[in-house]
Amino acid sequence: MDRREFLEFYNLISDDAAAIINNQLVLNGIHNALARNLQRPFEQDYIYSEHFGQRPSEPIVTQVGNFRVTTRILHQTGIRMSDIRGADLLYEIEGEKFALIQYKKSSDAIIKNDPQQLDDLISNCPEACLNKRKRPIPIRWLPLKLNSFCGCWYNVINEEGKHNYMHACEAEAIFSGKGTASVNAFGMGITKDTYLELFSSCRIGAFLRTIPRDGDLLPVNYTEQLIGEQHVIFAVRQQNL
Repeated sequence: MDRREFLEFYNLISDDAAAIINNQLVLNGIHNALARNLQRPFEQDYIYSEHFGQRPSEPIVTQVGNFRVTTRILHQTGIRMSDIRGADLLYEIEGEKFALIQYKKSSDAIIKNDPQQLDDLISNCPEACLNKRKRPIPIRWLPLKLNSFCGCWYNVINEEGKHNYMHACEAEAIFSGKGTASVNAFGMGITKDTYLELFSSCRIGAFLRTIPRDGDLLPVNYTEQLIGEQHVIFAVRQQNL
């Protein structure tokens, strides 16, 4: 491996580490806003509590496969909770990853664009994301269909109640600066079942950790095998958590 190749790999790893730190900051800001809401409830919080037994922003935990997935409502009518980070719902596997989702329901087969809300959602993406870094205006391209590190999602629901999940930047590309788009234009998104399967199996979502859960690096025998096969190993450890 020459110096150019090494620096290329080093920069990629640095981008990944920076993305994880960005994700941690985004999620921390959301958690702080949710904590403030619990301390200072809105009128609708009392109504929801009386009818459903809990406030909208309180967590609901669901077991999906081997993981506990927590969801919390972000979009509420109170000004302090309106359009938090451009998202309506937070999906989270505690300490592992999260996803922010903006929901749009079609009307007469049309999806209405909210440019500010969508831009707020995309702003949560780390600069390391090539789709964010190279977004042309106007947008004339569609990004990759499935970016495993993406935490910003756009969910279109048609008149029959079918869900189509896609990256927020894909939705932006579909609108291309227009106020509306046909619901059929969002048909290449993944279904709700597929989204839940991929999220719960840790194949999509904004990652939060830089080291394994047990605090150890890769097993010695595994690292020795990689070195023997002339692989390069980067160990990244975050300080002052």
